Amino acid sequence: MGLIRRLERITAGRLAAFLHAQERPELALPGLLAELDEALAQARRAQAKAHSAERSAQRRLDELTGRVARLARGAQLALEAGDQATARQALTAQLQAERLLPARAEALQAAQAALADARRVCQQLQAVRAEVARRLQSLPTLDRAMTSAQAARDGAARGHRLLDEVARLVEPDPPSPLAPLEAPAERLTRDAEIQRRLATLRNRLKDR
Repeated sequence: MGLIRRLERITAGRLAAFLHAQERPELALPGLLAELDEALAQARRAQAKAHSAERSAQRRLDELTGRVARLARGAQLALEAGDQATARQALTAQLQAERLLPARAEALQAAQAALADARRVCQQLQAVRAEVARRLQSLPTLDRAMTSAQAARDGAARGHRLLDEVARLVEPDPPSPLAPLEAPAERLTRDAEIQRRLATLRNRLKDR
């Protein structure tokens, strides 16, 4: 998901910082809008692939889980019929299948995480595109036409993508609303652990 990692850097904050740094930000809007349309199409294709991978991983896990259950039932039926050899074979196969379960579960989790990332990036790009479209539409009609024509000439001369510039900008993380609570919480956790260890030491002394 290298594409998703690249696209997730295109945020509203970085867009605002990029436009703020431009001498004539309106000239960048048409190019940004076109590039965002392309990026959105790429993100949607990535989301579709991630969705397909998630379904496949779920199916493989379900199939293996069902096999484990069937083998357990088969072993039970074999024992009830007095066929210990078949029961042993079923249990052996069940254990082999169970060893594959963690890997199948991890594969499903990875696919689900990739799908969640793709969906988030699609929503993020849609919001950024909406902001660029809003700014472009806010220009007077004549200015909008002149801006688009000038942007096309500048884009041909520029030879690089505007979204790459947006993605390179540093966007400061907003302060965590829980930050003031983190230090007291850590202190309480530490104090509780100290009390627990003290109690353990006291009990050891009493046992001597």
